[in-house]
Amino acid sequence: MTWAPDAAQVAAVLHRAEERGLSHVHLGMFDGHGHLIAKRYHVANLEKSMTEGAHLVAAILAAAPSGTDMVASHPLADPARQFGDGVLRMDPASCRDFPLEPGGPGLLLIGEFVDATRAYCSRGQLSTELARWDELGLEVVGALEMESVALDETAASLAGKSAEALRLRRGYSPPYQLVGDPAELAYLDELNRVCEAMDVPLECQHTEFMYLLESSLRPTTGVRIADNAALYKNVAKLLARRHGFMMSFMARWHPQHQGCGAHFNVSLRDRDSGRPVFHDPDGRHGVSDELRWFVGGLQAYLPELMLLLAPNLNSYRRFAPGLFTPLNNTWGIDNKTVAHRVLADAPASARVEMRLAGADVSPHLGLTAVLAAGRLGLAERREPPAPVSGSGWHLEAAPEPALPLTFEAAIEAFEGSRIARDVLGESFVEAFVSDRRWQLERFQQTVTDWELRMFAEGG
Repeated sequence: MTWAPDAAQVAAVLHRAEERGLSHVHLGMFDGHGHLIAKRYHVANLEKSMTEGAHLVAAILAAAPSGTDMVASHPLADPARQFGDGVLRMDPASCRDFPLEPGGPGLLLIGEFVDATRAYCSRGQLSTELARWDELGLEVVGALEMESVALDETAASLAGKSAEALRLRRGYSPPYQLVGDPAELAYLDELNRVCEAMDVPLECQHTEFMYLLESSLRPTTGVRIADNAALYKNVAKLLARRHGFMMSFMARWHPQHQGCGAHFNVSLRDRDSGRPVFHDPDGRHGVSDELRWFVGGLQAYLPELMLLLAPNLNSYRRFAPGLFTPLNNTWGIDNKTVAHRVLADAPASARVEMRLAGADVSPHLGLTAVLAAGRLGLAERREPPAPVSGSGWHLEAAPEPALPLTFEAAIEAFEGSRIARDVLGESFVEAFVSDRRWQLERFQQTVTDWELRMFAEGG
């Protein structure tokens, strides 16, 4: 299989590798959990990887979030497929420094499957959705904000522990106060330096309630929005391991602490003129018709696609009162209690901030869901209900359609969604549902600490 990548971009990648005297480069892709899966390739094969493709075992997409199990029901885990390789199209535009090489900065390229495996590829799904926006003459601009928690644990110390026994690394300060602990400052400084070198610039970082760390990425365009978010998560976890602790993006890590969320900030601009599409100086609060219709699409269709935003059983532990998590299908102007926060008073920053996702989201699949729902809203000129003024957590009547706030309900909504199948394809939906049912079945076979305390003598 061949294609025609930009010759100048290919030449630029080859020049960077030659200039540094590299013998190998990293070629990678993101699985459906947002994990960076990479191989070291000899530079002699670098040009071929961009023009003819690299190869990676396709069954890697059938791995569970832990990376230690394979979901046997996933189509790519079927032994009849003989665990063959898929073809990765390496994107020369994705080339960036990889400063974690011991001998000096290496190079990392990101690809996506182009053969039959593409149906299950998260970056491929996003690229397909972005192509639909390109046909509309619109450019997607955006960035993610993600919360994480530093645990004084390692993979070894985690084994056999209950959630309540996990040790919080307490170097972080109370909300929005300066981090003063030298060990944490050393970690954050290195994290920022590495991200900057990889062209994953951070807009800001600050401490949140319950010792969370919130990191906001700088806005960018297209597939790079999700690439940067996924790279940030992977680098943050890798560097934490080097510093002797664990940086977790688990949606809800402890019963007494709030969970880790992810906010998708999205705006649109006209591809030819650069005009910010979401701002109208004559609109109420600066909100354009297009922004209002986009929000209408989010409210109408994201309930069906909720499984892409909250993809794991643990994701739904966040949806409980008092955890600063949206509980209703709402929107509002600069309102952080709603699902979709709109800010449009200035042209350059006019955007919608989708606040439903957990930090365990795949950035590529989450962004695909947001863009697909918004695109349908634009096409239909779908009007949302009135924005919520005041608390979006406590409403006399919740807007319809309601959000599926349990894992089982989200699986059923996604499996029965015509929109999901139209946007993502039958193969992806069936595989994604199968993976989630596997999670549910495995959990139902588990005896929890709560059950032991409640029923060991009381049963």
